[in-house]
Amino acid sequence: MNTSPVWTVGEWSLSDDFGKVAQQWNAIRRLLGDAEEFVRRDPAVSGWSCGEQAGHLALVTNWVAHGIEENLAHPERDADGRWSEHTELILREGDFPRGVAQSPPRVDPSGRPKGDFLSALDDAERRWYGLQERADEIVACPARFPHFALGYMTSSEWVRFCALHSAHHLAVVRDITGL
Repeated sequence: MNTSPVWTVGEWSLSDDFGKVAQQWNAIRRLLGDAEEFVRRDPAVSGWSCGEQAGHLALVTNWVAHGIEENLAHPERDADGRWSEHTELILREGDFPRGVAQSPPRVDPSGRPKGDFLSALDDAERRWYGLQERADEIVACPARFPHFALGYMTSSEWVRFCALHSAHHLAVVRDITGL
């Protein structure tokens, strides 16, 4: 089993994690906008094409942004929810194993039109910039919402997850393209 390169920024920093999420927007737009890259795939690396990898990132970051907004609106929501046994290691070390988890249907890009991804990306980018301005609220908010495999995470943990998740999928794209 392959793993994505471990990605960390030293200390766990919400500001750095927001910055890593913001760095993904241009790469996703490029992959979604280039017809050749969009369909490029390597089944030995992933069942998804480069465009599907990018589409998945757009769907996930938009879905997570919505979840964080809901946490901020309802700070008591699932405050007692807990992680799974592997979550802390993933969030601390940034080591996402490849090919272990299957994406839930709501963020599975398979068979979706490119327009769905572009719309999700526009929404995600707008939401993330708004959330970045609310960093102090995010840090103070005890609300949590669940990841299908990692359990309940706070909004700060979800920002960290998205930074790592993006790095993971963009590493898969680099492996597909050989760049």
